[in-house]
Amino acid sequence: MDAGLLSPVPPMGLQRCRCNSRGKTCDDRTAASLAWITVQAARGVDSIVSRARATKGIDYKWIVLINTTIGVLMSSLDTSILTISLPDITRSLNATVAEMMWVLMGYSLTITSLLLPISRLADMKGRVHLYNLGFAVFTIASALCGLSQSGTQLVLFRLIQGTGAALLFANGTALVTDAFPSSQ
Repeated sequence: MDAGLLSPVPPMGLQRCRCNSRGKTCDDRTAASLAWITVQAARGVDSIVSRARATKGIDYKWIVLINTTIGVLMSSLDTSILTISLPDITRSLNATVAEMMWVLMGYSLTITSLLLPISRLADMKGRVHLYNLGFAVFTIASALCGLSQSGTQLVLFRLIQGTGAALLFANGTALVTDAFPSSQ
């Protein structure tokens, strides 16, 4: 694995998308940026929180708010993105209408059916651990959705992605509530 992927700061030049003297194209930079973001998400919220506490920069409550907002935004935005790109996905995977309906509805059904059991489990086992697990499951399942070769694979990976989203939804609000004092 590239050492730059493990750095908490993105490698220089990943923010810009234009060719440079080293011959990297926009696609190379985009792939490198996505790889860096995925590795950082997999490292979990705990490492970000511990770094912030060590530098005494941002208060813990704001880090929790930022991370939970990103997680819930990604989970919510995912359905809208899929709805817009559904015709192209159907054509490229030669999927049936039934498979595409399961791709759309299976995600929502998984989130809805797992929300309360996951909330109860989080009360018993701890919210931060399950939130981090949800972030990792959602990120890995998103990558697998992008690599799927058939409609059936996409349905399966979307169900896994829905499980990760349920972990994020169930724990996001509770983490924010715990992090902020009741006066705020």
